[in-house]
Amino acid sequence: MKQRTVNTNISEVRFGEDKIIRGTITRHGSTITLEESRRFFEAAVRVSRGMRCPCIADIRNAGWITSEARRFLSGSEMSQAISSCAMIVDNTASRIIGSFFMSFFKPPFPVEIFTGEQDALSWINREHGGWGKGWKLREEWPSVILVATAWMLFIGIYCLLHDRVGGGFTALAVVPVTLAAWFWGFGAGIASGFISFFVNTALLNYSGTGGWDALVQNRGLPGIAALFIIAVIVAYLRSLRTKLIRELERRRDAEHAIKESEENFRRAFESSSEGLHLVSMEDGRFIAVNPSMCRMLGYSEQELLNRGPADLCAPEDQHKQQKALSILQTGGEIENHEGVRLKKDGSRMHALISAQNFLWHGKNVVYGAMRDITSIKEIQKKLQQKNKEIIEITNIVTHD
Repeated sequence: MKQRTVNTNISEVRFGEDKIIRGTITRHGSTITLEESRRFFEAAVRVSRGMRCPCIADIRNAGWITSEARRFLSGSEMSQAISSCAMIVDNTASRIIGSFFMSFFKPPFPVEIFTGEQDALSWINREHGGWGKGWKLREEWPSVILVATAWMLFIGIYCLLHDRVGGGFTALAVVPVTLAAWFWGFGAGIASGFISFFVNTALLNYSGTGGWDALVQNRGLPGIAALFIIAVIVAYLRSLRTKLIRELERRRDAEHAIKESEENFRRAFESSSEGLHLVSMEDGRFIAVNPSMCRMLGYSEQELLNRGPADLCAPEDQHKQQKALSILQTGGEIENHEGVRLKKDGSRMHALISAQNFLWHGKNVVYGAMRDITSIKEIQKKLQQKNKEIIEITNIVTHD
């Protein structure tokens, strides 16, 4: 099959013989917006021609993903095209932080984050081994043996003792029918009910009651009807049991994943070279800051936890701070916002700040990242001064 490719503004979406959708961010530093996410979805549907397939998304070139894009990419609409997704990021810290955020968005399909394509491909192959997990004889053989044994015992005992037990013994076909319904569900239970009709007819013929209507002659039809009813009831109970087990496992796995994600997030949070922080939307105070944030501003962790971003903002920058807060309160996000922050010693620090809000333990909080760009601003100022001097010299020479 020829590989199909669709290009969007910032990405390339491919689909080949392995039936895997591959999406790659091609423009370095791109922001993945809601509009770009929708374009990716449309491209995925187009290249796969409507087939629901696994996806490998290489987002190493992405600079930022908006909260609206995160919600769309992990929503039910995306699940119409994607059966599972392996995301590729550029480093372990990004993987840990990404896993932390994914635990809050909870997409309706399996998602894992990797730092290499080979690991991502291996996970996809394990997740979709052989296109479908179907019925596996190796896992089901004990159940198969048990049901087959029940049928053989039923037939054998009847053949040996039919003179003593009579036609009423056929009602014991309920045992293998019930086992089949319990192990494999409604369809298997109904199929076993039909099998019991033919098996019981054959057994009655063997014992002397001839014809295909042997069960009617022996008044065994009510028993067969009862078998079907029992099969339906058992299959329903099995379904309830399976759903309960899956729900308990899902909750247990979700709790474990959230706990693990929080632990990994905390390690990445503490070791990041950027000034990372969490701010409560209720009172505007820091609820968590990392060591880099403390070093940048010269405060201890406890001193910062008694303050908020507004307390660190330079007076001439307060209007920018209020505008940024309004954007965050309405569900928006801040990307590469330049601001001036006051250090503990009174000096000023030029900072580049990105932030977005999300729910954390049931509370609205802001996750922010701050980079110190004071040295860059000083270099820019010196360059501007040099350019100004060059222009002045050029004007003097030209005038003369």
